[in-house]
Amino acid sequence: ARDWLARAAPPGKPGLYPYQPGMPVTPTMTAEALFAQQLLGQPHDDPATGAAVDYVLAHPPDWKAQPSTYYWYYGTLALFQHRGPAWDRWNGALKRQLLAHQRADGAPAGSWDPADKYSKIGGRVYQTAICTLSLEVYYRYLPMYATEQP
Repeated sequence: ARDWLARAAPPGKPGLYPYQPGMPVTPTMTAEALFAQQLLGQPHDDPATGAAVDYVLAHPPDWKAQPSTYYWYYGTLALFQHRGPAWDRWNGALKRQLLAHQRADGAPAGSWDPADKYSKIGGRVYQTAICTLSLEVYYRYLPMYATEQP
């Protein structure tokens, strides 16, 4: 995994990732790679980590502009592990977007409507699962990095 990530990273853009080497960098692949790097033991204060966090935060959850809940899920996993102000900012935006778009009426109450390319393929069950998993990340994972909490 480390070798593949090293090959995929574009020269001069540490921490940013495309789907495959030579393709454009995307928020989704950067979030996924950040989480993978965390699992591989990349230090919290590595400059590539900071670049990835900044890039993901520059593309916050926004149902109207970019409703990619697959991306939001990996952004949530990575920023939850990163912790601190980056996590607080991301989590606040995520909760606002997901709770504002959760259905409150009729048979689909409690679910989310498919809104992007992949959730339309996966349907309501997929969309609801990935939105729910994003909202409950702190109940399923322990933080990898020790950080001081007030």
